[in-house]
Amino acid sequence: PITIERVKGDVLADTGSGSVEVRGVTGNVHVDTGSGSVKVREVKGEKILVDTGSGGVEVADVTCDELAVDTGSGGVEASGVKSDEAVIDTGSGGVVLELDGMGKGRFVIDTGSGSIELALPDGASARIEADTGSGRVRNEIDDADVRHQERDELLMTVGDGEARVTLDAGSGSITIRRL
Repeated sequence: PITIERVKGDVLADTGSGSVEVRGVTGNVHVDTGSGSVKVREVKGEKILVDTGSGGVEVADVTCDELAVDTGSGGVEASGVKSDEAVIDTGSGGVVLELDGMGKGRFVIDTGSGSIELALPDGASARIEADTGSGRVRNEIDDADVRHQERDELLMTVGDGEARVTLDAGSGSITIRRL
């Protein structure tokens, strides 16, 4: 395993196989693994990019302008995230994204197979589109303005609808809730 801790500056970690842990970084982070789990914690930077062919990804307590996670096979758990935009893509694996703060950018979660759970912070302002091929879409935000809802799709606005949120699960349920 590769462990990178307490760095002021940009970090690039690239490995064919093996786990990577990045913690306590002030700067941009880019982690690329062929196979292996990735943990990114306590990072403040403009960009946090994680790409793994196979392996779970855990992101916790990060502040960034852009969060991008791409995994061919493996779940993604992201908590304590403050970001202006986020794109999370998994071929196979569930995604949990808990936003402590969100900007007005794009937030996209796409899973080929796996459930999606999105937790929005208080004061969130977003237009949300959710769609699943097989599964159910659940809205647990009482004060949302729901424009269209069926078992497998949902279109709604929270707050003024400034950010754009797109949730797409090929197979799996989708849940949208408050943090």
